[in-house]
Amino acid sequence: MAGTGLVTILFPHLGGLQIPVLVYALVITVMAMQALFRYGYTNSKSFVLVFVGAISFMISDSLLAINKFMQPLPLAGLAVMLTYLLAQYLIVEGVVRHDKN
Repeated sequence: MAGTGLVTILFPHLGGLQIPVLVYALVITVMAMQALFRYGYTNSKSFVLVFVGAISFMISDSLLAINKFMQPLPLAGLAVMLTYLLAQYLIVEGVVRHDKN
């Protein structure tokens, strides 16, 4: 899984933050899995929007972690914020489009 791979690569660079980063990575991974588990319980538009939003959120946090703990990335701030804003928009839009029937 992507979360496990990134944590494995980051782990030696985390110092005293190893445990908090592991816990946070677990939480973010569970969030993405919950978005995936919505399949069949909502309409396809809502599912796709929320799932792509969850993946965008993981990308945003991954870029942030790589930039902070491994190496500076060019335009990291812009990339992190764009993927974060996209994630928030898609998740909210997907929830709003959820059909309760």
